[in-house]
Amino acid sequence: MIIKRFIQQNGRDIAQVTFCLPANKWSSTVHLVGDFNQWNQHTHPFHQTTDGAWTITVELPSDQIYQFRYLCDGHEWLTDRGADGYIPNVHGSENCLLITKRDFQPHTD
Repeated sequence: MIIKRFIQQNGRDIAQVTFCLPANKWSSTVHLVGDFNQWNQHTHPFHQTTDGAWTITVELPSDQIYQFRYLCDGHEWLTDRGADGYIPNVHGSENCLLITKRDFQPHTD
């Protein structure tokens, strides 16, 4: 699940984005990896809640389109089926898209 909230910070629109994975995702570590952090596999670790779910909140500039994926235990890549879209990557799978435009409405069919 992805939850977006838009705020003003120093006169700029910022997207506060919370990424959540369910407690049934059996992993020791989960990281958010994307073009916003140069695909660094260590910069954005998820935190596990008391009920076992995984969550992280990041602040990103608005009016952008970002690519991302989740990395579990340093070797298993996951795609979020709740992403705003998908784009093929060079590894034969798909990267998720995150669109931080305030008026963006995802396609629902």
